[in-house]
Amino acid sequence: MDAAKIWVNSNIEKPHTPVQVLQSEWAKRLEQEIKTAVRFYRDPALAVQREKEFPIVKQSPFADYFSTQEGMLSWLYCSMQEGYANADLDLIKMINLPNIELAEAPIHRDFVKLIMECAWFSSSRTKCGLKFTSLDLDGNLRVVDIDTVALAHKTDNYWKRLPLTFPLYYSKLFGPGNCPMEPGHFFNSLPSYEGDIEEGWNFVHNLLAEATSLKKWTIPFGAYVQLDIGEIKAVKVFEVGSDVACVLVNQEEEYFLVWVNPCEENFAFTHEIDMGFVAGAVGAKKGNLSQLNEDQYQRETIDRLQLSIAIPIAAIIRDFWIVEERVKVFGVARSTRKTPQIPADRKLQPIIYLPRVRYVGDIKRLAEPLHLETRRPHFVTGHLRRAVEASDKQILLARKFGIVIPEGFTFVQPHRRGDKAQEAIYRSRSALQCIRALRPIDGINKKDAWFTFELNVTDWLGRNGFEVEHLAGNRNGDGGVDIQACKGKEILLIQCKYWHTTKIGPAVIRELMGTLQNFPKGTKGVLVTSTELTAGAQKLAKYNGIEFLQNIDFSGEIHLDLI
Repeated sequence: MDAAKIWVNSNIEKPHTPVQVLQSEWAKRLEQEIKTAVRFYRDPALAVQREKEFPIVKQSPFADYFSTQEGMLSWLYCSMQEGYANADLDLIKMINLPNIELAEAPIHRDFVKLIMECAWFSSSRTKCGLKFTSLDLDGNLRVVDIDTVALAHKTDNYWKRLPLTFPLYYSKLFGPGNCPMEPGHFFNSLPSYEGDIEEGWNFVHNLLAEATSLKKWTIPFGAYVQLDIGEIKAVKVFEVGSDVACVLVNQEEEYFLVWVNPCEENFAFTHEIDMGFVAGAVGAKKGNLSQLNEDQYQRETIDRLQLSIAIPIAAIIRDFWIVEERVKVFGVARSTRKTPQIPADRKLQPIIYLPRVRYVGDIKRLAEPLHLETRRPHFVTGHLRRAVEASDKQILLARKFGIVIPEGFTFVQPHRRGDKAQEAIYRSRSALQCIRALRPIDGINKKDAWFTFELNVTDWLGRNGFEVEHLAGNRNGDGGVDIQACKGKEILLIQCKYWHTTKIGPAVIRELMGTLQNFPKGTKGVLVTSTELTAGAQKLAKYNGIEFLQNIDFSGEIHLDLI
């Protein structure tokens, strides 16, 4: 089925070089994944259920693959490879096809998904384990060449640990020379959440509901926050449309990815199946458990492991999005050796945020300072509502939450019903501080200059009669837009650039121009910067109607002359 994989196995009996090791481990891993998929599909225990699903499968686009058992696997595998080679590929649509067409045939759905994922990492698409293709943050497919130099002694672990799921935004989130954590060891290191499980998840959901309903700010793209939870020493956070990607980092600079959708209040953990193995091993040690009790114990153990991660992550998102004076919550420092970073960031100087959370235990007392239980009914999530048409302002608001408004609808933004004074009070309270598990910040309390600059721009617009909304950092980090401001029919999309000495070049203007194409006609682009634009950037901005304010330090009165 995969001739190149067989070639690797036969020609690298004893791999010596890093490249040979990478190829050999890729061949073993791909073979293991395919065998796992076949065993799953042919499991005798699932025979009855498979028969029940056949009528559904026959009505789906996958019907031909299951018309005969002979050659079925190879046919499906090769067809997927050919589909991926299509230049007009809509990867997201293709990935979701089994979920849509085989939703009521879960055995066949999961089998197809497993084979699709294996085909994505086939020999032709990975050069026998030396590269792979990732969907990048700008929506394009990009080839990632695996960096054996950066991986160093971890080369033999790369393919063993990499989840063989479709790689999304890989180059931006991780980079080509970073190794995933060993999942079993990682989960075993986590201090299990000790409180009531239902109360724990309620606390998480309440934090995310409040974060979505009262969201005012954004998360700095790729911000590091120091943690101390088992092996987790830091989390690198990316706001990508309506989702938040959280890259957990250990002392060995390895990563583990958790996706959060705050609006839907759900988490997606990579390696969740390994979480189940760890939970099963813990249950086996208990002994004398009935099958029912063992299954229940395993589910509870998984919940406790997930809560150990979910609680601090939800608190971090909530505080970044809501708290008015972030400097009181997040001490800020330049990168130091005390903060583990993934290897791709070694040459960069990211900002490190320093609420060093050790561990969350019982949750009962933690929700009290925020009164989340009583406030939850007042949180209204964003939703679509039928209407003749949506105004330009509502279209903009929907984009903030990654929503495209269909014809015949408008968008109701997330908000809190009730007393605005109460809302202001809770915007000043930190969920992380309510956890009461913070280490001292060692006197580091520098201002977050980037955030302060945006805060000043926001206040300045407010004083001049504009309604101001922060846009979520989208697939390019900020996508050229940080703030949207409305006054009557006037709509401004504003990009803030807090740079020290480097001048703003034409690329920034082109980025803003590209973003404006996706917004209602008549929307004006504005660049506000603490530095200057180059002559070329100024010329390009003026030619394309982009307004700009440069050398802004907010020490004196700033006028809206350009606007």
